[in-house]
Amino acid sequence: MNAPEWSLTVLGSPALSGHGQQLAPLERKLAAALSYLALEGTTSRSRLAGLLWPESPEATARNNLVQMLRKLRVFAGTDLVAGGDTLTLGDRVDVDVVRQRAAYTQGHAAALLADPGDFLAGLSYDDCPDLDDWVTAEREQLAEARGQAGRQEAARLEREGQYAEALTVARHVLSLDPVSEEAWRRVMRLHYLCGDRPAALRAYQRCQEVLAREFGTEPLPETRQLAHEIDRGTVPTAPVAARAELPLAVLRPPNLGGEEPSGPGWKRRGRPASGSSSPASRDRARLGWRTISRPARAVPSRTWGGPATGCSRGPP
Repeated sequence: MNAPEWSLTVLGSPALSGHGQQLAPLERKLAAALSYLALEGTTSRSRLAGLLWPESPEATARNNLVQMLRKLRVFAGTDLVAGGDTLTLGDRVDVDVVRQRAAYTQGHAAALLADPGDFLAGLSYDDCPDLDDWVTAEREQLAEARGQAGRQEAARLEREGQYAEALTVARHVLSLDPVSEEAWRRVMRLHYLCGDRPAALRAYQRCQEVLAREFGTEPLPETRQLAHEIDRGTVPTAPVAARAELPLAVLRPPNLGGEEPSGPGWKRRGRPASGSSSPASRDRARLGWRTISRPARAVPSRTWGGPATGCSRGPP
């Protein structure tokens, strides 16, 4: 296999560079075509043309594709996309999202956290419905993989006693899924382990507010229990390889006015009789929030794969 000579960036603003040249930003349909070939592999010419120009007759769409690839060849001085009736992205092109997916599949969770750029950032494909569905699905899969990678990395850092670093990662995970109580609990616990009990309790209050606004419900019992333990200064800590000395504020928590999380300042919100606050119903609600608005279409199915899982000051 030839060593990559060209670099295709699709996480963030799409760009193609190599041999001292750069094409940036990439035209949106060229960016989508190269991304599709990189992630889905060999594709029929008619399929790719139909995705890019769905409203055009097949002959017109195929001719548009020919012209687009010709412009790419003129820029690069060589064929980066090869084939006749089927098209393949050449192995001389290194693609950032493919590289990250490979690292993640091999168990390197932190690889996905190195580049936070969105897939084909800033580009819209509303005029290409099937392509738009594919791009949306890729973005959602990437977000889910990053969340999983972040949970793994935060757990690792916490086990090693690197609480400040773990908190930074945990905040990022929470930003990806702001209704995840698991994410809120980790942020709360890490604030506490960093010696900032007030920040941990404020995080609990924000968790309450988010759940009340989104689902009309209160936190789960384990989240409320953690808030009580934080307020009392009795959160258990797991042993770490190189034990980090807990701050005095954790070992001997200051009096916060004697207020328990169930007191006036921690007003609990009623749970709907429908039981919509169950974890399963919340998951369904989250899926609905993420669902593509138009009816589902048949798009190629592919997942990221990879291993299964699941203290600076500032918000949350």
